[in-house]
Amino acid sequence: MTESTKAFSASSLSRHEAARFALTTALSEGLALGFFDVSLSLSHRPAGALRHLGGALAPVAASGGAFFFVILITLLPFALLPARTAGQRKGALLVSLATGMGTFLGLAVFYNLTRLELSAIQARILVLVVCLSLAIGARQYDRARAVWTDPRVPPETLAAFLSLPLLLGSGFLFVWSWAYRRAAAPADSPKFWVAAFSITGALLVMAAIHLARRVRVERWLGAMALLVVVGPVGMWMFNGSRHLSPPAAVGTRAIHKVLFLSIDTLRADAVSALNPVAPPTPSLDSLASDSLVFTRAYSPAPWTLPSFVSMMTGVAPQVHGVKTPRQRIPESLMTLAERMRESGYITAAIGHNPWLRPEHGMSRGFEGYDICPRDEYGGSLGSRLLARLFPGRLKPTLTTPEITRFADDWLHEHAHDDFFLWLHYFKPHGPYEPPEAYRPRENPPAGMGYRFGGAPAIRMGSVVIPPPQRLWVRELYEGEVRFVDDNVGELTAELKRLGIYDETLIVFASDHGEEFWEHGSFEHGHTLYEELIRVPLFIKLPGQGLKLRDDRRVSTGSIYATVLGLCGIKDDPRWLSYAPLTPLFRGGLLNDYPVLSASPLYYEDREAWIQGSTKCIHSRVTDRMQIFDLTRDPNEERDLSMTSPDKTRKAFDDLASLREADEALREHYRIRGEYPAAIDPEVLEQLRSLGYVH
Repeated sequence: MTESTKAFSASSLSRHEAARFALTTALSEGLALGFFDVSLSLSHRPAGALRHLGGALAPVAASGGAFFFVILITLLPFALLPARTAGQRKGALLVSLATGMGTFLGLAVFYNLTRLELSAIQARILVLVVCLSLAIGARQYDRARAVWTDPRVPPETLAAFLSLPLLLGSGFLFVWSWAYRRAAAPADSPKFWVAAFSITGALLVMAAIHLARRVRVERWLGAMALLVVVGPVGMWMFNGSRHLSPPAAVGTRAIHKVLFLSIDTLRADAVSALNPVAPPTPSLDSLASDSLVFTRAYSPAPWTLPSFVSMMTGVAPQVHGVKTPRQRIPESLMTLAERMRESGYITAAIGHNPWLRPEHGMSRGFEGYDICPRDEYGGSLGSRLLARLFPGRLKPTLTTPEITRFADDWLHEHAHDDFFLWLHYFKPHGPYEPPEAYRPRENPPAGMGYRFGGAPAIRMGSVVIPPPQRLWVRELYEGEVRFVDDNVGELTAELKRLGIYDETLIVFASDHGEEFWEHGSFEHGHTLYEELIRVPLFIKLPGQGLKLRDDRRVSTGSIYATVLGLCGIKDDPRWLSYAPLTPLFRGGLLNDYPVLSASPLYYEDREAWIQGSTKCIHSRVTDRMQIFDLTRDPNEERDLSMTSPDKTRKAFDDLASLREADEALREHYRIRGEYPAAIDPEVLEQLRSLGYVH
């Protein structure tokens, strides 16, 4: 059934028609602005693009709904004015207001003025936007009666105006698709997407004009709004936490459930299973009692990003090249999550760390990637509204108990699935602020409190912490460790309640350690000494696997090959920097490969390797070589390069061989040059607040 569309006339606009026009205009402009808002935010932050369209449309619905109500509340009072009050000017007034408001809100979105906190420059821009909108509105007021009462103006003009949401909606879909593809393959050209959008936009305008002759515009616009607003919100609210079914696996899996548990900034000697004089960590000790415990495990790097990239790819920092905050994983390297995903496992990541962002490629292979800080919607108005309405779903950061709760919920939902879950606790990373129950029992020393976060000032030398206060800082750190340990206990208890603890492969490690002035400094990211790169590594096999301690020096970079090997997923160890540890689980021996670590975040770039009990640290700029015997000198206080020329010559020979091996791997993976990561200014500000960048 079709209906003719009545031409809009300013001179014959009744209350009913004016209200209908206000409603239709608010709906049209609201949806258009919602699409524009989220499209703009996604184009600004392509690496944060949502991987599921149902979730991506949720902020569109929220943003569009907010704009709809703002516009409707503004227009409706004028639409309901009595005829004797507004007379023939009612239609012109509504057109003027609609045009002015649409322009104002569109420019406000473009200049990111929808935030409540405005800087001085943003306030000036807001004044400019208001003045420009009023000028456009006044101009339209003068012309409105002539335009809309002119019989030569066809009703299709109104149809084209009201079809704006369709046009911008298609643009949103293309922006989302392009942003998502850019997150996975940043080298893609936008030409195809621009051409596709142009063609689609032209077809949509033609379709709108065609439909205007047959169906009342408000009806099909309302139907479209219902689908856009109600459908995605329902998908997001009731099915947003579910993931797509994994592809069918080939063959029978050796292991069905894998949990990669990592704790940030955890020194090996802070775990009582590895250091009897450390404050008790009963939950980690209990896990250790069921595991193969590596007492001398080392991290690939002294800070988070290159360390986890190596754990997820099996190659050293000198190979993958992610040595600075502005680099990402090369596409030629497959991540552990990608290998697990293609083998049929449901993959997910839950946790918190500002370095583990999609921009760096860390989300590749994960169906669900809930590593905070969350920024998946690009900071649009819709995302902020959703964050206010659903704080549990869209909190920008997660506390330690919230990470545990989210993980428990995920495990409960997927207890009967084959999964690979990465769970990362940010604490005990600084600033140290343990909850009251985990604070030291004694009172803090003078000038100190129960929170400490002075790493940047200490690193720059503007603050010097005296010895008594240094002990207090270490106690605050240990309080954070005990707090996380209790959360690990809750997690393992949930695995046991679900009846899947025994069948789960659990790999536990830390990304790096922490220095407490052992070599004159504090925190991490600046050296390759033991306190920063020696970390815990436990591997609990399903069933009654190996439960013993192994004193050989190994690297957490071996996690990639070890998990694949234990799960029966084929891989070629020749093209890895870190050998798999699977021979140990089969009664075999490990070759004495060098244990590699490199790429500090601060100061001079360095690289370290350990073979046997000898540790070498080379500074790449000054060409300085340090050599330590870790058996006789575990605290690295005596540099043998000063007294043993033979050891120094051998160290440089070994360095040349290691570099040849690194270059062979880079050539194999076709890694050439750097792979830049698009870091948003707000992300840099978060990192600056933690003292990582300046």
